[in-house]
Amino acid sequence: MLRFRSKGICVLEFRSDDKDEMPAWMQRTAWSIFIGVLIIGVITVILLASGAADPPKAGLLIWDSGPFTAQVNPKQSVSLTDTFPLPYAAYTLEVTGSLSHTSDSLAAWGIAFADTAHVPFSVFVNGYRFFSMSPAQPDFTPFIHLRADSNKITLDVDKSGWAVVRLNDEIAWRGQSPPSHQIAIRFQGGDTRSAQFVIQHIAVYALETP
Repeated sequence: MLRFRSKGICVLEFRSDDKDEMPAWMQRTAWSIFIGVLIIGVITVILLASGAADPPKAGLLIWDSGPFTAQVNPKQSVSLTDTFPLPYAAYTLEVTGSLSHTSDSLAAWGIAFADTAHVPFSVFVNGYRFFSMSPAQPDFTPFIHLRADSNKITLDVDKSGWAVVRLNDEIAWRGQSPPSHQIAIRFQGGDTRSAQFVIQHIAVYALETP
């Protein structure tokens, strides 16, 4: 509203008008939308925390083991004393391990089929956050999803032998794998310093026992 006073001074006045306020039904709608979005966000967080976004497994847990430790001298290669059985049906293998921060960064740990001597198949990760895949990729190469501390190697194999390798749940390789029913956990020493490894957990999921 404009008002004119003496001496030609113009004064601009603002007055609250009830008609400019948000209607009650609109306020209720806005609050309902806000609360709905909040509830959906909370449910999403809970589902993600419970593993809903994790890659699917071949079946139920049929066996697990660990932890194991190993100390390896430079330029030495060793394996855990025992190998572990793999099912004849489709399966998911998960191995979680770490390399101590004082170890030689060239040291590596990984998995290898133990009963396919003529057709080697292995996956290794080292302290530089590189990985290798034999025979498809025998040289170590960077992989952005590897971490400096603990890492998880996952191997999914279906009945036809088609395999998917995941590192920390991210796909690193797909291809045909040789038939195998025994897996070994192996360690490779670095160049100058000894290396200390911890395999926190080994687990196999399938629809039937090995």
